[in-house]
Amino acid sequence: MGMAVTLKQIGAMTGLSNQTVSFVLGNKAHLFRPETQKRVREAAQRLGYRPNAPARAMRAGRWRCLSWKM
Repeated sequence: MGMAVTLKQIGAMTGLSNQTVSFVLGNKAHLFRPETQKRVREAAQRLGYRPNAPARAMRAGRWRCLSWKM
């Protein structure tokens, strides 16, 4: 299995900042022109980008696991 594709790699391929790439692939794509969204998404697809589900869950506060105190 290869290394995970990073937002930095997508940014380098598109000439956009990491923050722009993050916003487009996240929940703020509506802030950018359709052409920019398309550029980011096409680059992400070409590179084989897959979102890091555990990182997203942690950031959103949705762990989907059980815990208890003993």
